[in-house]
Amino acid sequence: MYTSSDEEDDYSLSLRRGLKTEINEYMPWYICTTVDHHKDTKILNGRILGELERGSNSVELSYFETNTLSKVLNNVDLTIAPFFIRDINYSKENLFSYINYLRENNNKNLMGGYEIDPFASNLWLDEFLENQKNVDKINHNEIKIIHDEVNEEFKNINIINYDGSLWNELGANSCEEIELIALSFLEIYKNSKKENEFLINITLASDTDFFKSISKIRASRIIFNNIFKHYRLRCNLNITSRTSNDILFEKDPWVNQLRITTAALASAIGGSNRIICNNITHKLGQAPDFIKRLTRNTHIILQEESRISRVQDPSGGSFYIEKLTNDIARTAWKV
Repeated sequence: MYTSSDEEDDYSLSLRRGLKTEINEYMPWYICTTVDHHKDTKILNGRILGELERGSNSVELSYFETNTLSKVLNNVDLTIAPFFIRDINYSKENLFSYINYLRENNNKNLMGGYEIDPFASNLWLDEFLENQKNVDKINHNEIKIIHDEVNEEFKNINIINYDGSLWNELGANSCEEIELIALSFLEIYKNSKKENEFLINITLASDTDFFKSISKIRASRIIFNNIFKHYRLRCNLNITSRTSNDILFEKDPWVNQLRITTAALASAIGGSNRIICNNITHKLGQAPDFIKRLTRNTHIILQEESRISRVQDPSGGSFYIEKLTNDIARTAWKV
């Protein structure tokens, strides 16, 4: 299917679609669970440990009380279970609290990140947040400096995450989503003093357009590897897929389950490193334990029953997906 001649074609190189010399068929992607916030640190810590004990191997918080992370993450091993904070309502105080927690642990193998998109977040807040009095606007130059400093100390921690799912909620299509995260990366990188080898985190929205979701993930690898080639970078691209909020309905939770499963399977076939599935009651607020279990089991069934992990690039060779991948990549690259 693939030959050495593929290396000359920036649009068809198999390595740019996620192939690896070694694969872990028992953990093909991180099962990342979004944990509902609670002011009581013991309850929040119990929720995190409960998710990790029941099948998840990564967690994401949307918020935490300042200077409470040592209690919230008590007995959580962040060297094997990446921990992420997605605080769209950006707070400098919480960001520095997170950084202080990292330094207090003084473990260079911690994994995770704070997931700030220095461009999409401000626009998202302007569009969707009514009360912006207690929200700090993000200065991308300031965030870039903080990101570089933290990344020098902790190679597996990123403060910046180029979040296409935010652009998706703002109305971007598949090509525009890739364009905007690539342009965001270039804007941050152009004045950076970083070395030419580092980790880049991006997030893409996945939805019920099954083949396009697969192709979008594969096309993003092509675009970023073309950028890496141009700037002579040896970067690792870490792709997170998040089920789009647009596919969920408040009054149809069981239909939501079908939609989420379709989006998750597309993310898995596309080769995402981490997949986040919204709960079927996402539009209604915090989910009960049964719904959380259902969300976890969606991942586990896909990993155990589909056997996707035994094949690298399972969609490779499909003419339709290959052409759709190239079409998305070429359209995005024109920018």
